This record gives sequence, C-alpha cells and structure tokens, in this order.
Amino acid sequence: MDENLNWKSELIRIGTILKNNGIDISSIPTKGTKDGKRYFIALKDINLEGINIDEIIALNNLDKDWQIGRYLIRIRLIYKGTIEGNLSNEEKRIAEELGLVKIIPIDRKEPIYKGGKISDFHIDIVRKNIDKILSGELNNRETMDLINEEAIKVNESQIKDTGTVKRAVLIILADRPEELKKYNESLMHNIGKRNPYKGKIGQSRIGIYHQKELEFEKTIIEHYLPQIFSGEITFDTIENELKTSRSTVEKVIKNYYLKSGDEEGLKKYEEAKRKNRGVSLEKRKQAQNMREEVAEYQVVSNAEFLLLSEEEQDRQIVMKIRQSKLQEEKNSKKIRTSVMTEEATIDRVQRIKQYFRSKNDLDNGTVNFSEQDIRHIIFVYPTIINRDIQTLDEKIDVLTFYDEIDEKTAFGMIKSFPAILGYDAQRTKAQLDLLKEENLIDYVIRKPNSFMKSVGLMYALIQFAKERHHTNDLTDINQSNIFMANSALKRLYGVTYEEIKNRFPYDTAKEEKDIQYSITGEDIGRATYKSVSVEQADEASKELKQLISQQKQMEGETDKDTYR
Repeated sequence: MDENLNWKSELIRIGTILKNNGIDISSIPTKGTKDGKRYFIALKDINLEGINIDEIIALNNLDKDWQIGRYLIRIRLIYKGTIEGNLSNEEKRIAEELGLVKIIPIDRKEPIYKGGKISDFHIDIVRKNIDKILSGELNNRETMDLINEEAIKVNESQIKDTGTVKRAVLIILADRPEELKKYNESLMHNIGKRNPYKGKIGQSRIGIYHQKELEFEKTIIEHYLPQIFSGEITFDTIENELKTSRSTVEKVIKNYYLKSGDEEGLKKYEEAKRKNRGVSLEKRKQAQNMREEVAEYQVVSNAEFLLLSEEEQDRQIVMKIRQSKLQEEKNSKKIRTSVMTEEATIDRVQRIKQYFRSKNDLDNGTVNFSEQDIRHIIFVYPTIINRDIQTLDEKIDVLTFYDEIDEKTAFGMIKSFPAILGYDAQRTKAQLDLLKEENLIDYVIRKPNSFMKSVGLMYALIQFAKERHHTNDLTDINQSNIFMANSALKRLYGVTYEEIKNRFPYDTAKEEKDIQYSITGEDIGRATYKSVSVEQADEASKELKQLISQQKQMEGETDKDTYR
C-alpha cells in the first residue's frame, strides 16, 4: 500500500468488513514470530477459531498482504498520544466502535483511589439516600459517616474521604442529567445538619454550634499546635483523629496568628509545617537507619558486574537500585525518603525480569533476552524498574515501526543501551523520522547511545555537514564526519553544538536538552558483555581500559566538553 494514501480510511474500511464477519479486532495480535523473527501480522495471517479469513479476503477483494498489525499499532499510538498524528472525533468514535483502539473499562467493583476506595456496597447506600442528598438533608460528610456506620456492621471497608461520596453520586446520576445538575448546584449549599447557620453570619455566632466551634479551635491551638512544633504529631494523624481536613486545621491555626497579630509566630509555624513529614517519629527513625544502611553499600562497576556469579549479580542489582534512590533523594532535597525497602526493590526487579522473559519464545527456541542480558540491563539502567510495562511496549513499538529496525535489531539496541527505554516515545519517534528522511537511520542502530542527542542537535549537525560537504545527500559521507563530537567541532571549525543549533534551528521539534553521557553510565562493559568467567577477568580489564580511552572520543563527551 502506498504510504501516501489515507491508511486510516483503509484501516476503517477493512475493520468494518472484519467486524461484520464476526471478528473481534481487539483480539487480533499485531505481530507474529517466524524463524525466530518478529513480523507485522497481515490479513492472511489472521487465525481465529471459526473464521475463514481467506474467504473473507476473496469475497471483499482485499489485499491479503496488507499489514493490519502495523496500522493497528499506529492508530493506537496516535490515539494514546504516544506519537504525533491526528484523529478526528468521528475517526476516534469509529475506531472505538470497531475495536481498532483498546479502551480499558473501569470496573466499579475495583477500588477507585482518587477519592478513596469505593465499591458497590458504598454506592448502594448512597443510592438509598440519594433523595436526602439532593434535598440537602444529608451533606457529603454525614453521608460518609452513614456509610461507615453500615460498613462496621457488616464488616465492609470504610471510606475516608468525602470525595468518595461525590464519586458515588456521580456514578448513580450518570444517566440522569437533570438531577446531576441539581446535585452539582447543591454542593454550594449542601450543609445538612452540620451547620444550620451557614451563610447567616450573625446567627452563626450563637448557640451550640458556636460553642462547638470554639471548642474545636481551642483543641487545635492548645493540644495539637504544640505537638506540631515539637514534631511529635503529623497532619495525617490530626486529620484522622479529628475527622477533618488538613486545610481546615491550617485555616484555624493561621487565623489564630493573624487575629493576635503574631507575625513571628506565624513564620515559626510555617517552618514547623514545612518540616512536618507526614510520618511518625518511629518511621522517620526507620527511614534514617535505612538511608545509613544503603549509603554503606559497595556497588561494583559495570565491568566488574560481569564477572560476578548470578547470585551476587542479583544482590548488586538490589544494592545499586536502592543506592540510586538515595542519590535521587539527595539531589531533589526531598523530605520524605525515596529509598525502597529491600523487599519492595526485589518485587520491582522481578516484575521487570518477567517483562523481558515474556519477549522470549521458548517453544520455538527463541531467546531474545537471556537471564544474563536481563540482569545486565537492570544493573546498568536501574531506573527501568519504575517504568510502566505498557510504556515499555510502546517504546519498542516505536523502534520496530521502521522497516530498518526489526524486533531482533531493536532488542539488540536495548541490550547495548538500555536507556532507550527511558526516553519519551515522541522524542525517539522525532529522531528516527529525521534520520530516516536523511537515510541515516543506521547511525542509531550502530550507536544506540546516540539517542542522547536531541532531534534539534541531530538536525543541526546534519545541516552543518551538508554545508561543509556541499551536498544534500550524506549517505556516502562517513557518519563520524557528520555527527562530530563537540570538541572536534571546536578544534576543526571553531564552532560549538550550541552555536550550530542556533544557526540551524529545528523549529518544528519539541526541543529537549541533550543528555550528558558518563563513563559510569549505561553502555560501559558493552564490549565485554558475553558469558564472562573469572578466567576472563584480565581480558575484560583490557577492554575496559579501551572503553575508557574511546570514551573521550565519543560524541559530545570529553574531559571538559559535554552535550549542551
């Protein structure tokens, strides 16, 4: 199919035909494996029980070799905003109806965390009292208390946030727009029995309510405020004990200082509030002990890692991840600790290990990632444990979208430079689009760490090379003379990366900073990355020295020069 034709229209046409023939398009795999290699599924490859795909192709005069897998991936990436592209509202609607894009339904029985956990039990109680809620007889706080009373009786989970009540109401009234509008308007004055003098300032200063309010304020100022200053209590604890929000507590304290004109006291309070970590003193002590433990870890270099036993490699992976979290905490000056427990770290590592194992096809004898591969990837790029599985797949889909990069090549690039999986998919797509347009895509295949250069820098280097070599076709030019190091540019031509980027601006790109590469980073040990035994230590040491020497010649990285 001609790429210039409207592939979306063709996909929708074919999708309509398939759906009319009883095919669930969302269940069609996008890629298959043959002879150890991955390929895009074509129409002829669709193999679903009870479906004669050859007959459907013949009756509808379809191209049996049309790669439906390729275009399903494309429309899904555009739909999710992973890559650039436009889908009209009508195209989105049709794509959803046909199953061309995947929509993950929200199961009401599963916990909804935005306003607290919610279940059918909670929703049913709100439904029984919806008339009282709409009339203002019950406000959100009172409804929450009612739910929790019933929950205790039947051993159901309680809710801790009035936002959960609102969520339940919105679910119940989803198909009742007039009542939903009435409810939203009632939120402005849905006061229930809590404060019968709401909006009547003069009257609200009298009677029982006023006395309760004074007692509440006195409790905060006399009981809780001293504990905030001493660090003995946190706002989380105060919220739980008083069944109120942090903002309410803060408002009472600020009003206290403002009414007394004590600006100095207010400043001290703000400082104490900033230090209030939201965890108990016991947990703070535990966190500090954990920081000290992790700081003492002796993490080996990437090259030394290759010489260790499998068991010791696993131990080093956990140590490096925990230590990198400690460094992240120091750099961000966070109050809360970022260091994970050893158990939580191991769980994250196992999740990523399982992800890479899933890329193997053991039934057909295909091992794309060996256990050594996987351990090496995690060790040299520890932040991968924070990556979402779906996001990792999207990064691989972006790489294999190009004819020059099949799945085996993509996996090799990842093993050589795991940080590819950490870059924004749109950034990677823009880089590959530019290089493909210039017939230079093999540059990043050979040197995956080149993805550290932003698309703006790549573009500027290409344009500068065209000017120097007096040609618009760089395919016959040695790529080392195109993508030169910053130091080489300054030495030979008296210009810097920043200067040529200003000279050849890539206006259509979302500019990002070019990332500094360190010898202790992701790609060290690449040359020795084989099945290494202890006997090969001397050879590994020699190759490591060569890497260090070569490092000074790599793009944009010398002793004094870094990417800008």
